[in-house]
Amino acid sequence: MKFIHTSDWHLGYAQYNLEARFNDFFRAAVYTVDKIIELNPDFVIHTGDIFHHSKPTPGAIRHAVFILQKLKKAGIPFYLIRGNHDAKTSRELAYGGTSLKLLSELKLIEYIDDKTILLDELNVAIAGIGHYFGTLAERKVKEVLSNSKIPSNYFKILALHNFIQGQLDKVSETVSIGLIDSLNLDYVAGGHYHIPWVRDNVNIWVPGSSEATSANDWRRDDVLFNSVSVYSSFYEIEAVNKSGKWEKTVRTHKIPIRPKIFLKVESYAETASEVKKELIDEIQEKMVKLHDYFQTEHEDFLVKYKKYKDILHKPVVRIHLSTDMRREEMDLFQPSDIQTDLDLLKLEIIINQEEDEFYIPTETISTLHIDQIIKELSIEMGGEEIYPLVQKVIQEFDNRPVSRDLNDEEIDRFIGFVETGVSNETHEINGKSMDKAELNKNLEETSKDRSNPKKRETSTQNESSTITIKSSLEDWLK
Repeated sequence: MKFIHTSDWHLGYAQYNLEARFNDFFRAAVYTVDKIIELNPDFVIHTGDIFHHSKPTPGAIRHAVFILQKLKKAGIPFYLIRGNHDAKTSRELAYGGTSLKLLSELKLIEYIDDKTILLDELNVAIAGIGHYFGTLAERKVKEVLSNSKIPSNYFKILALHNFIQGQLDKVSETVSIGLIDSLNLDYVAGGHYHIPWVRDNVNIWVPGSSEATSANDWRRDDVLFNSVSVYSSFYEIEAVNKSGKWEKTVRTHKIPIRPKIFLKVESYAETASEVKKELIDEIQEKMVKLHDYFQTEHEDFLVKYKKYKDILHKPVVRIHLSTDMRREEMDLFQPSDIQTDLDLLKLEIIINQEEDEFYIPTETISTLHIDQIIKELSIEMGGEEIYPLVQKVIQEFDNRPVSRDLNDEEIDRFIGFVETGVSNETHEINGKSMDKAELNKNLEETSKDRSNPKKRETSTQNESSTITIKSSLEDWLK
């Protein structure tokens, strides 16, 4: 018996508001499925978040149908559980069900919705539990398995879309290692966590996401040259029942995706032009190494997917830059020039200069961590003086998962809390009590200071993607 475990495709995610990234998530899933078909397993388990949005766009649904039809044509069953992105609220589970119900009714998947199914021809049992917050996740695991009548000689699989103890600190929806160990399972297929994670002593395997939804996902163990993340993964599991005991082998398969380059640069150059040249040299060095590596290690892949060469030469780049440039040189430093000169898909530079920190460039602050977002929003909405007010709403985010960055909806909600507080309360700033009118005046004066180009860093213009979906997705992919 042989099966495949994949997870977290996040189809439909236009990261950085770029169509190219929307297409990247599609490509990564197609590359994965093409390889799966070559391996010809008995079935595939997908552990949630096949879509990035609970209400996927027609384009995302079109991508999913195209991919799943490949598996159906190859005669490979596809079993799927619900991720938190597939359905975030109870409302989305009602009124006719989620997009997963649609895929199920199209007979492209078998949706395992908090139940156990038996594959009698293979002597396999699959218990699938979707995503739940808080302690409900563990309760659902116990409930589903206690209500399942699984023959003792069956290969027992538990499919989860929740964090597992040891992956992250301070998250509420964690399933404990102790519980998993007590269930006597042959394979625990994990999802939700976007970096490959294995605890083979208790039979847990998490393949990670097929593409990176945030810079947190770049922190894989298989980065190249200590700085380039270029792979996603899935698992191939072969199992044989020998004298009543299952023996299994788990192999990792890596799939090339768009490269992400992360650099830490400490520059002692004094001029903007010198710093620019230094950064360009650093990026070009990694890109040359990457190109040579692929020509050697993935020649067949480059032949099969000719358009991947274009992706290979347009990475996403993030740089942490420490510099001693003077303020007047900082004003001349334009990261957008580097992005244009090297034809990068996306460039983000975090600049540390003495005691000041500047974040250049972003179209949104959603790539920052919560502490930095709080700081940025406080300054943006009235200066550091209103930070005591902001502290009142921090509790709203204390229990949120820390595996990903805030999304736009959460940022809007955060701003709404602050604005509500500003409109309804009298505040003390610098020891002076201010009502709403006085506070608004203070905010207006601060805004004028922020609008001065000499007092605020500028961000690069959004890059427009030139890739469009052609009538034949197959031709477009290759």
